Amino acid sequence: MDAQKNFPIGFLNEKEAWDLFKKKAGECDESCDLKPVAMEVAKKCAGLPIAIATVAGASRNKRLFEWKNALRELERPSSSNFTGIAAAYSAIEWSFNYLESEEVKLTFLLCSVIGHNGLIEDLVRYTLGLGLFDGVHTIEEARNKVLTVVANLKASALLLDSYNYKLFDIHDVVWDAAIAIALKDYRMLVLRDHPPKEWSDKEKMKTWSVISLRCPQIIANLPKEMECSGLSFFHMAYDGAVKIPLNFFKQTEGLKALDLVGMQLPSLPESIIQLADLRMLCLKNVQLMT
Repeated sequence: MDAQKNFPIGFLNEKEAWDLFKKKAGECDESCDLKPVAMEVAKKCAGLPIAIATVAGASRNKRLFEWKNALRELERPSSSNFTGIAAAYSAIEWSFNYLESEEVKLTFLLCSVIGHNGLIEDLVRYTLGLGLFDGVHTIEEARNKVLTVVANLKASALLLDSYNYKLFDIHDVVWDAAIAIALKDYRMLVLRDHPPKEWSDKEKMKTWSVISLRCPQIIANLPKEMECSGLSFFHMAYDGAVKIPLNFFKQTEGLKALDLVGMQLPSLPESIIQLADLRMLCLKNVQLMT
């Protein structure tokens, strides 16, 4: 496995950047036709180690025309939502776009729901509940598929090793980029801190397919009903007492996966019984007070 546990935040000089790029993408002979293009691709990563590792991992074994296309796309960062380093976002988005299938892309985006030192078993539950993988119907099949996908994402430097084999980790810059991509292209709203304007926009609320809440301001003031008819996955994590309104899930009839984590609840809301399509209910470390 070529994954690293972490990458430094600082910038590399041109030689250091090229050495890291070669290590991740594979050695390129001095006479290799790829080298001039590869060096330009490496420069577009602006000396940022996570960007270099991500792009180089995705570029391994690519042909010359694919390298040229990578260079063109890296010259055009495409997200106005990302507030971090533009070169890093461009690199991460390019690597994401080159993942082998929508299944792999969606699995990676689900990692943005989990965050640092996430349990692989959570991914197993989510993908199985959402029916993400065609032909996968058992926990063992889902676990084997998820382990394979996670290994490939680590090889691409989109995910990292954690402190034990049951977990994965994600770089802060990659996490931010994943949340931005999920919001922009996949109707997935992942709220960690301050509530954005998307939360109060009722028309946009109807379009979300995934909502993940860790934002205390929102959790303390949940709406009476969540008008999200297209919602398939709802995740909420909070360390403390929460009151979920009785009709909170009344207009989320299509919900397939529901994950409540770490909170104290007086009871489960009555509207849960209306979730006829629910395939996965997880109440990890939830205390029911009645």
